[in-house]
Amino acid sequence: MFFMSLERKVIALDIMTAEKGIEPLARAVRLCLERHKDVHFFLVGDEANPNLANLRGDRTTIVNSTQVVKSTDSLREILGKKDSSTYITAKIVGENKAEVGLSFGNTIGVGIAITKNIQSINYVNKSPFAICAPAIRGNLPSYSIFLDVGSTGYDDCSSQMLLQFGILGSDYARQKGIINVQVGLLSNGKELTKGTKILRVADKLYKEHVKVGASFNYVGFVESKDIFCETESRPDIIVTDGFSGNLVLKAGEGVAGFTKFALKQAFNSNLLTRLAGLIAYSSGAFDKVKNIIDPDKYGGARFLGLQRPFIKGHGSASEDAMSSALDSAYNAACSYEQNAELEQELKRASEIKLV
Repeated sequence: MFFMSLERKVIALDIMTAEKGIEPLARAVRLCLERHKDVHFFLVGDEANPNLANLRGDRTTIVNSTQVVKSTDSLREILGKKDSSTYITAKIVGENKAEVGLSFGNTIGVGIAITKNIQSINYVNKSPFAICAPAIRGNLPSYSIFLDVGSTGYDDCSSQMLLQFGILGSDYARQKGIINVQVGLLSNGKELTKGTKILRVADKLYKEHVKVGASFNYVGFVESKDIFCETESRPDIIVTDGFSGNLVLKAGEGVAGFTKFALKQAFNSNLLTRLAGLIAYSSGAFDKVKNIIDPDKYGGARFLGLQRPFIKGHGSASEDAMSSALDSAYNAACSYEQNAELEQELKRASEIKLV
């Protein structure tokens, strides 16, 4: 029997889709239960799995599923899996039996499950996929919010949707404690003549929206380096379509991997560099660098614009990343509430007509 108490924070967890398996995710669940005494889990998966069965307790409810959406599944196969752990997780959230959902599954599979089961906020055409990217702000380690990174494509994202993404991203930033939110549109240059037609129209929509009452400051076009580095624009939110956003995201992962390789090569080049590396390691310098650039600590990506929040963890997430994602889900359950002002702002944005 499903039920939800106002005194508890209820998370629906798709426990079958992490690439490293159920065991490390089960350990992360136990840690989350220890840290947060008011959390309750709906654990969705194969109830015969011993790692899942061992999690049965007063603050966990196991919900059986007979199917798993795989990364290799075709669209037709995903649509046919109505008893998958991903689909049932989204259904629990959509039926208001949990405050937040979390899955480490196939992005398309998660997106379809959400579309079928969780209503969008009024005036939202499509829910964008937002991440917190490691960044330097005020010469200090921080993060920027980058969206969309995969919900939309290059050819199905309109100028109006880019404006919606900025409004939703601004609301998300305020939930995370950011004030005086700065929003920028990702382009190939800051000049107004740069960018695609969709971007140039979106720029005009943003400027008109500011005139009628925006909840954020619009800084105009920004470049990819503004996501990570301290620049004059210093945007808190960087908005783009999902295709372009995913390209930037994957490129950033590649640069991080290359940097790690280059540092390893440099410190192993001779006896002196090995000694320098040992000193850096012993002093905790490497741990400090890892703490600054490590995306795992930000707890997965968030689908915005939904009646209930849903978080997508990276399929290959480490155990630490799984734990961060669970904490992120808990925080979302604590902080999320229906925002009438957000819907009113989205309505104003939808009524903008360019001459």
